[in-house]
Amino acid sequence: MGLDVARDPDILSSHLTDASQLPGSAVGLARCASVDDVREALSWARDRRVGVTTQGLLSGLAGGAVPDGTLAIDTRGLSGVVDLDPARRRVRVRAGTVLADLKAEVAAAGLFYGPDPTSEGECSVGGSIATNASGARSLRYGATAAWVEALTVVKANGDIATLARGGAEKAATFQPPLVDPVAQVVGSEGRLCVIVEAELRLERPPERVSAMVVLFAEGALELRLLPFVEMARAHTAPPGLRTCELFDATALDIVKEASAQSGRGVRLPAGAKAALYLEIATDDDVHDDVVERWFAIVAEGSSLANDTLVLSTSAELNAFRALRHAVPATLNERAARAKANGGGKVSTDWAVPRSRLAEMIPWADRRASELATRIPGLAWLRFGHIGNGHPHYNLLAPDAEARVEAKRVGEDMARQAVALGGVVSAEHGVGRIKRALAWELLPLESQLLLDALERAWDPAGLFRRA
Repeated sequence: MGLDVARDPDILSSHLTDASQLPGSAVGLARCASVDDVREALSWARDRRVGVTTQGLLSGLAGGAVPDGTLAIDTRGLSGVVDLDPARRRVRVRAGTVLADLKAEVAAAGLFYGPDPTSEGECSVGGSIATNASGARSLRYGATAAWVEALTVVKANGDIATLARGGAEKAATFQPPLVDPVAQVVGSEGRLCVIVEAELRLERPPERVSAMVVLFAEGALELRLLPFVEMARAHTAPPGLRTCELFDATALDIVKEASAQSGRGVRLPAGAKAALYLEIATDDDVHDDVVERWFAIVAEGSSLANDTLVLSTSAELNAFRALRHAVPATLNERAARAKANGGGKVSTDWAVPRSRLAEMIPWADRRASELATRIPGLAWLRFGHIGNGHPHYNLLAPDAEARVEAKRVGEDMARQAVALGGVVSAEHGVGRIKRALAWELLPLESQLLLDALERAWDPAGLFRRA
C-alpha cells in the first residue's frame, strides 16, 4: 500500500481536536492527496477493524472532526478547483479547498457563491458541505445544501460514487430525502462517507450592496427590536435584504473597542443598547430606490433612527464585517483566559421560528441572567442571525463549576427551542458535543430513520460513532 499512515504522537497531536477544543485520540493519521489515498485509508481501517474520522481544516465548533480512537483522514491535500463553467454557472471543486479561496476564484470569473460561514477563511469546502454550513447571508441565500448540485464520495467499502440531484421540476416518488442521495450526505457530518469532490451552483453577483447599522435604545429586545425584525422580514418589505444580524449592548461594546483598536472609526452613540446590521443587495438600477424604502422602515421602527450608520462602499462593508467577526474572536480570547481555571465559553446554536422569538428571547434572557446573578464573574451576551430566528447566546464561565452550570443552561435553552418548534443546532452541526442532546430530542420515528440510513450507507459501522 502506497499511503503512509502516521502513528507518531507528535504528528497526531495537531489532529486530536478542532475549534471546539474537545479532546480526542487517534490510532493513526492518513494524509490524503487523491481519491485513491482515501480508498487506501478506508481499507487500512477496515483491515484493522477501527473506525475513521474525516477531517478538513478543523474549524468546527461541535467536535465533529475530533477522532475518538479512530483513524483520522486528513483531506486538506484534496485541494483546488477542477472545473469552472461560467456558462452553466457551475464549479467542480475538491473537498479540501479553503472555502474563501474557492469564493475568490469564482468571483474573479464574475460569479458568486452564496454560503458565507464566519470561518470561511479557515474551513474546507468538504467540511462546509458535511455540516451544511450557512452564515450571515443565509437569510437570502440559504444554507450550503441549496448550492450543492452533485457530490463525489468514497463509501465505507471503498467504492466511489457520484451523486447528483434529479433535474425534474416535479416529483412525487416517495419522500424527497429518500430519492435524493445528495440531500442525505449534506449535513451528515462524516457519518456516511468521505466527500472528495463537489459540483456547486453559482449565481450572478448582486450589482450593488449597501448596509445599515440600525440602533435601538431599548435593552429588552422584544420591545422594539423584534417587531422591527418582523417588519423587515415581512412580505411587503422592500426586496434585497440578505443579512439581519443582532448585536446586544455587550456585543456593541466589543465592536466599539475593535473599531478603536483598528482605527476604522465606527461611531456608536452611548445610548445604544442593541443594533441590527442589515445588508441590502440589488441590481444597480433599483438600488437607490430600495435603500430609500429601507430608510422609511428604519425611521418607523428604530428608536435611534437618526444615528443609523450607512455603509455604501466595499471598503466600509468589509471593515464592518471584520468588526462583526471581532465579536466571536474576542469571546474566544476571553474564554481562553478562563481556561486555566477550568472555565470557558458555552455557545448556543439553537434556532426557533421567527414567530416564536418573542417567547424564546425573554425566556433565554431570564435563564442567562439568573445564572449570572448566582455566579460571580459569569458574563453573557447574544448576537448573530436573528433574522433567521437564530441568535447565538454566549455564556462565559470563570471556572469549571460555572462551566458545568452554563452547559446545563445552554442545554435547557436548546430543549426550550425544540419545544417551540426549533432545532438544537442551526449551523454548527451536532458533532460529538451535541449528539446525545440532539438524539434525545428527536422523535422516535426520526431516530429509527437516521439509524437505518447510517446502516444502509455503512453496514460495518466504519463511520458510526457514539
